[in-house]
Amino acid sequence: MSNYSKIVRSNILAEFGRKDIYQARAAEWINISPAALGFRLNGKTDFRLGELVTIAEKLGVPFSTLVAGLDEVVAEHKQELAS
Repeated sequence: MSNYSKIVRSNILAEFGRKDIYQARAAEWINISPAALGFRLNGKTDFRLGELVTIAEKLGVPFSTLVAGLDEVVAEHKQELAS
């Protein structure tokens, strides 16, 4: 499980909690089963970009809210690659 995946999952779950959204409802938004969404939220499967865009739209938040914190991960990887 990658750091970026943890960050995205954490952001999504925080928004679900703030908006009182159940996973079954969110799964319908992106046309997958609740089990498939569970795999994504547990880090067993990565979210697809289109799924994240749809989730952000349905939640009424900017896409950047779901990926907040990734800039730091990218910066860390750049430093690792430069070494």
